[in-house]
Amino acid sequence: MDISLYYEKRGAGEPLVLLHGNGEDGSYFLHQMEAFSREFLVYALDTRGHVRAHSRSAPQTISRCAEGVRAF
Repeated sequence: MDISLYYEKRGAGEPLVLLHGNGEDGSYFLHQMEAFSREFLVYALDTRGHVRAHSRSAPQTISRCAEGVRAF
């Protein structure tokens, strides 16, 4: 898969991946990350085709976004 996902990572423990809605990005969870990171290793990522996530293959679809998250 030819993709580069941008993510923020905070905390320690069991991983918790926060997924934004279509048209949003990982910054949506800026304030929630602090609280969740007290108990979890939190990842807030930009899914493929959104803001800081770059994909060199097109077209962008919800299925391709899901593939990127699974690969992450």
